[in-house]
Amino acid sequence: DKYPYFNESKPSISVAVADEFEDFAHDKCQRYILAAPKFKWEDNRIGASTPPIKIGDKEWLLCYHGKQDDTVGYTQSFMILKETGGRLEIISRPKERLITVACDWEMPRKFKTPCIFFDGMIKVGDELILSYGAADTVVALAYTTVQELIEFTKENSL
Repeated sequence: DKYPYFNESKPSISVAVADEFEDFAHDKCQRYILAAPKFKWEDNRIGASTPPIKIGDKEWLLCYHGKQDDTVGYTQSFMILKETGGRLEIISRPKERLITVACDWEMPRKFKTPCIFFDGMIKVGDELILSYGAADTVVALAYTTVQELIEFTKENSL
């Protein structure tokens, strides 16, 4: 029921920190839970989707996914993290998901569970280009600005 190193019973976002790459395979690395499922749309699990991007002094924008169940499927949102005392902490996390399956070509076909899953995020100036898989059969791009995501995340955070 439990996941190694943690007391969480559902898949969560964890952080591992080590001085040397080899330390990740041993107990020489520090591990902690950054975020566990909290909202209904995350009830089954959450996980990081892309590497975070730096948005300010010790601040990061992290794209992550949540799964409610096999009917709602995998959806995406963002959280803002801040480095504090050698650890990351969440400073903004919206209660609602931001991105869901919406277009016909994103709908499930081969598999029954709706799935949108971001796997790449590139910052070009203030523009953000996100690549994602949909329906486990297609790949697409989404465009927004870093500022729009920051504002959404802060305005919809608990």
